[in-house]
Amino acid sequence: MRTTTLTAAGLLSLAILSPIPAADAAGETCRGEAATIVGTPGNPALLGSDGIVGTEGRDVVVTHGALKVTTLGGDDLICVTSPGGPSVRRVIIDAGAGDDVVDGTTAPDWIAQVELGEGADRFEGGGVGSTIYGAYSEPAPVDSERDVVVGGAGSERFHSGVVGQPNPDVIALGAGNDSLIYNGVTTADGSIDGGAGIDELFPSALLRSGETVVDNAAGQLLIDQQVVATWSGLETFWTGTIGGEDLVFVGTAADETVNATVSGRVRATFGAGDDAFRADQSPRVGSVIDGGDGRDFFYLTSESGLLDLDLEKGRLVADAEAEYTTSAAGFEDASLFARRVVLRGTDGRNDLRFSACDASVTARGGSDRVARSYDSFFESVFCPRFPKAYLNGGSGRDELEGTVGPDVLVGGRGKDLLDGGAGADRLKGGNGPDVLKGKDDNDLLRGGGGYDRLLGGKGRDNLQGQAGRDRLYGGPSRDRADGGSGAKDVCRAEQKRRCER
Repeated sequence: MRTTTLTAAGLLSLAILSPIPAADAAGETCRGEAATIVGTPGNPALLGSDGIVGTEGRDVVVTHGALKVTTLGGDDLICVTSPGGPSVRRVIIDAGAGDDVVDGTTAPDWIAQVELGEGADRFEGGGVGSTIYGAYSEPAPVDSERDVVVGGAGSERFHSGVVGQPNPDVIALGAGNDSLIYNGVTTADGSIDGGAGIDELFPSALLRSGETVVDNAAGQLLIDQQVVATWSGLETFWTGTIGGEDLVFVGTAADETVNATVSGRVRATFGAGDDAFRADQSPRVGSVIDGGDGRDFFYLTSESGLLDLDLEKGRLVADAEAEYTTSAAGFEDASLFARRVVLRGTDGRNDLRFSACDASVTARGGSDRVARSYDSFFESVFCPRFPKAYLNGGSGRDELEGTVGPDVLVGGRGKDLLDGGAGADRLKGGNGPDVLKGKDDNDLLRGGGGYDRLLGGKGRDNLQGQAGRDRLYGGPSRDRADGGSGAKDVCRAEQKRRCER
């Protein structure tokens, strides 16, 4: 154990950190009441010790830049204020037992981390975001009384209720992009209002068995036909089922996101917004997922062997145990993670991402982007060798980006950009004016009918211009360049053939 000597300087610092007596708090008010305690601007270097300690009775606290407030018992009133002091503008508040009010609107540039404690409490947020616990950050002691939480302009995170208990809290999330961790079951006098911003719901009911229904049109969460939560103005939902139960989602015209832990069938119907469906494993046989109108995104991971998604046909094939097909219609963009990925786009614009040991992606028509979504854990665990991919842009102005393994990239018709990345790649342009980048390793780059630029990179590359007025640049290694049948080709390589310049 290390011991320290309490010096005169230490005694002075303790005196500074002690609450200012009521007589010295004259002139300061909180919501119209005279302050009984006024804080001292905190020193960020002493974050563990700076703060206010109240009494077991009623305290009226003006924080005045203090970094920590503990008010113990009593029906306390706390106003977060700032004299324009420390660069660390974050206050930690433990309101303790009692019917307390914490007002963060008086210092809108301060972040508050608040434990409201037991009692019927009220919190009003400021402008930069807060983290609010209806009781405490630890599970005990619990608080089942009615709290009122009013969010501010910032992005805030609220923890409400007790698992398995009635939840009477009244929650208005404010203008920011907020998160609500919601426990228990909404009572008749409880409510959730998402307000402006993109707000998300994390219900603890995810751990319960039974069919889960997230009906955003009605503003209801039902578990096994019991209403667990009601709301308005929410857009993002973290949900799922256990034990093979069904998950149902009913969307609206808003931009909505469902993040699902899947154990059974999924029946999801999105509306006219730009929506996203994300799942941690393949929905089971009989699932129907409809993205609806708008520009929608489909994200799926699987530890099984295959994910095969055709956006044009709205069809998903997976092989968790035996190969099966489900419906996934109305999506324009997708990202798949599996040992083997087959992904096909539509005739419109698509953004197609993948992480796989072996991938085949065909974008079809439209101006598309196709690229690997790097996941170090997935590839290190499931792909003992380098991944590989076949990418075909189809018609349209496409961007294709390969993996770190040996890839084949085909541009198709249109003005395309092909980037092989690391690995010994084969790149082939189409009829448009294409740019082909080999980068690392020994690559084969072959232009098409347009005026192409072929950039070999570090390896010993083979550049073939084909028809058109092409420019071929090999890079630092010993490369070969063949201008092809086109006129006035430009070549920069150690071995050159049919190069006019």
